[in-house]
Amino acid sequence: MRYELTGALYEDSSTTIGSIVMCIENTSIGIKQIGDSCLQSAPTLIHLNRNQSETSSSTSSSSATAISTPPALCFLDRIRQYFEGKIAVFTRLLRKDILHFHPQVGIIHKENIALLRTIQQLNPYIISWSNVNDYMSPMDFHSCARMISNPDTVHYLHSCNWPTCIFGTDIYDINELARGGIYQDGIQMCQYAQSILSGFVHETPPIGHFRTFCQLPLIRKFLDHYLHYFFAGQEDVHMGLIGVSPFIVPNPFLRSDTTIHFVISYGNTVQFGENSYDSYKSINT
Repeated sequence: MRYELTGALYEDSSTTIGSIVMCIENTSIGIKQIGDSCLQSAPTLIHLNRNQSETSSSTSSSSATAISTPPALCFLDRIRQYFEGKIAVFTRLLRKDILHFHPQVGIIHKENIALLRTIQQLNPYIISWSNVNDYMSPMDFHSCARMISNPDTVHYLHSCNWPTCIFGTDIYDINELARGGIYQDGIQMCQYAQSILSGFVHETPPIGHFRTFCQLPLIRKFLDHYLHYFFAGQEDVHMGLIGVSPFIVPNPFLRSDTTIHFVISYGNTVQFGENSYDSYKSINT
């Protein structure tokens, strides 16, 4: 959308991408904050480490001939190719009048009835909240979400701030005699994650604050407490997952390891079957 409206996607003499307040500028790759410069939105496949040329061979009855392929694209070129391809599709749909964009400025609140009715009248089948739900009480969020929903509406949302609501997700909530074992669990979880990402990113020893490592096992232990809090009193809401766990991330560059992702619907028209939270609990208990 930024490209369509301004013609600028990458940082140059006329463009500033990223937050100069939250992070120090990394001039070596031309961005100020990795999460604000497209990299955060690229799927994991784009981050595969393919920096060497590949060869393929074809064999015939007479001889085997090696066919060299062009050098694989570097990391930033893969990012550029991915987003420029998506922008081309987006622009084509706009120009063919298939995709419509109607920007509006308003405050999502249960008392802003006019805005909520306007959204509901669009008959949305997918609503993406980002983490707006972190800045509303659960009751207010569900009230707004219901008002803009139709029977087949699915809501995508994530929460970055949920550990601040739940006692036990911070290591200093825990008896000091148990903290050493939890810290070791966190280190092991981090090392396991690194082994999974082997070949995706450069491997470095895990570096972080004691509190950060401890939070990795604690958030998994106390996630249910947050969900009970968030869904309290909501009898007809269904929760689904993106993958097999709320902690599954769509890309490897999320800003926080504690972020949870889920989808919800109201009523009985849309349900999530094997991707429901009930299935997740049966796998992980």
